[in-house]
Amino acid sequence: MLTARDKDFQETTLARLFAVDCVFIALAAVIALALYYLIWKNTE
Repeated sequence: MLTARDKDFQETTLARLFAVDCVFIALAAVIALALYYLIWKNTE
């Protein structure tokens, strides 16, 4: 049986994990764009 505090803790943990995932996805996108830009500049 989960208490209200456990439920809140689970939700905040999930929210934190989701936020971390979003940060990593954003970083990966920025790095991918930077690499693509550098490669595109080098091929000209």
